[in-house]
Amino acid sequence: MADISQLLIFFISILGILVGSFLNALVWRMHKRIPIGGTERSQCTYCQHQLSWYDLVPIISWLTLKGKCRYCHKSISIQYPLVELTNAIIWVFSYYLLQPDSTSGYLVLLLWLVTVSVMLALAVYDIRWMELPDRLVIVFTSLAILIVFLQIFNTDKTSISQVIDPILGMIFIAGLFYFLYSISNEKWIGGGDVKFAVGMGLILGLQGSIIGLFLASLIGSIFGLGTIWILKKDKKSLIPFGPFLIAATYIVFHFETPIITWYMTNLL
Repeated sequence: MADISQLLIFFISILGILVGSFLNALVWRMHKRIPIGGTERSQCTYCQHQLSWYDLVPIISWLTLKGKCRYCHKSISIQYPLVELTNAIIWVFSYYLLQPDSTSGYLVLLLWLVTVSVMLALAVYDIRWMELPDRLVIVFTSLAILIVFLQIFNTDKTSISQVIDPILGMIFIAGLFYFLYSISNEKWIGGGDVKFAVGMGLILGLQGSIIGLFLASLIGSIFGLGTIWILKKDKKSLIPFGPFLIAATYIVFHFETPIITWYMTNLL
């Protein structure tokens, strides 16, 4: 059984890296308005030279080329291997945490792996271009709805709270964000964050959404103060909030109960 588990982890890792490579291409094509299913070959963003298959091997190509284009020798962003590795890590981590032991459990895992990859793509896009694109947010929200349905029907006895809680979570956080968006004329929070909050609220429920909002704000504040202090950035520099919401969503999805237990034990 242990051998099967190790083999599955290896498979998840490799597939996670490959999907991470796809995410890099996905966010670039979306930004450049290139059809996702188009036949255009990948090319260097500087010299536009079409890349061969050996230039596109995830992580390995970047390392062997020492982070430079084979043809024009311009630097290739570390984003590419970093996203590939990050996607693999969060996939393996999710498998360890969910520990599926049934067909429905593996369905939840598969759906969650797709969801976290979409979340990673959203985070990368927001970091690079200060925007959460509608097409990806719609996919994320659709996946969130499917996760809620699977979680409801994956239990022996469905309670009314399992149905109401995701709706309350969505109303709370999306409603709050829309209120802040409206009164600040998009200065405090962006429209993409409001749309992302719909899926976030559905996945986390009311209690999880409150914890997620607090956690995202805490991480964002620490990061913001860190960039001002270490990188000497101006206090008015714009920092996207989406990546912090995304990180908080992942953390609370897996660790909501331990977070509450720690809070009740140590702070109350």
